[in-house]
Amino acid sequence: MRKIILVISSIVFLFSCSVTKKLKDTDMVGSYYAKIKGHNNTSVQYKLKIQPNSFSLNFKGQDYNPECTGSWLKNGDTLFLKCKEENNIDILLSSGYMNQREYCIKILSRNKLELDKVILIRQE
Repeated sequence: MRKIILVISSIVFLFSCSVTKKLKDTDMVGSYYAKIKGHNNTSVQYKLKIQPNSFSLNFKGQDYNPECTGSWLKNGDTLFLKCKEENNIDILLSSGYMNQREYCIKILSRNKLELDKVILIRQE
């Protein structure tokens, strides 16, 4: 009976000590994509391209296509994106201007990110 309890305890202990791989900043570099249903049977495409020192983020819908570029920082399981300030008045007044200038993205895995409840998948 003692042996059975010891074996079961050992198995439970081993499975409870699973090792999670810590992702490095360089692991996040790549392109991520999602397409969701929008209003009135339209779709919205999300594109995020992360480079070593910068990013570009784009939302494309039926009547809009805003984009921003800037810098990013990884802290734990979160990516913080900060868009560069835009000085071009034409872009500021167009549908290409992204009003929100900062984003927090949850890292689900090396290949999956969550932005505002939308799952972005790494593109190969």
